Amino acid sequence: MTTADEPKTTSERRARPSGRDAKRAARAARAASSVPYITRALPRFEVLDEEGLSLIENNADTILEEIGLNFREDPEALQIWKSAGVTVPILGVLRRPGTGI
Repeated sequence: MTTADEPKTTSERRARPSGRDAKRAARAARAASSVPYITRALPRFEVLDEEGLSLIENNADTILEEIGLNFREDPEALQIWKSAGVTVPILGVLRRPGTGI
């Protein structure tokens, strides 16, 4: 058997570039430079200005002072508040600190 009759190894068979390799390289090049599918067309905007945010915060403080938060049958939530340093009354109604119960 001569060297021409011997079977070729895998590396010898792949010596020529194939169309498959060229397509794979083209896809890789395209993916790196492509534009994202979805682009934002609307400008960014603020839903509320500082005045609106302070109004919400003041109203939340009023609710906490006058009504409070009631955690019924939720010992885990009360334990989280206790571990944060809040004094939890027996009924579980939390109010803003310094306003009493």
